[in-house]
Amino acid sequence: ILVFRARRSPPSRIRAERLRAVARAAVLIQGTRPPDVNVVEEEAPALPRPVGPGQRGFLLDPAAGETLLSALRLNGGDEFYFVVGPEGGFEDDEIRRFTDSGFRPARLFGARDGAAVRARTAAPAAVAIMQGSAT
Repeated sequence: ILVFRARRSPPSRIRAERLRAVARAAVLIQGTRPPDVNVVEEEAPALPRPVGPGQRGFLLDPAAGETLLSALRLNGGDEFYFVVGPEGGFEDDEIRRFTDSGFRPARLFGARDGAAVRARTAAPAAVAIMQGSAT
């Protein structure tokens, strides 16, 4: 998990230890290894491009054309990157940077009505959807 400041992010400092605790708690039930959580305080760091066999990147966007579950079923892999935006969403040029870097837009839930979830719950929801799609 790479946490960074988007333009619409609140000005408060990113609390790395809190994010790591949430990530650990999210996978305790599954008994899997918690994901790495890396925090970058500056805006829009260099993006990792998900390339290579088995790697997939998804940009979580409530207005995307397909659900994450559908995208995972069509584009399975072994290693996943999820991009979760700030509460106000990403700017258009930020979305373009991610899609140009190979990230595929996907919404968490069924209706394409732009309904969003809180940023702090989107990542655990994406992990749960990913783990559920593997069964």
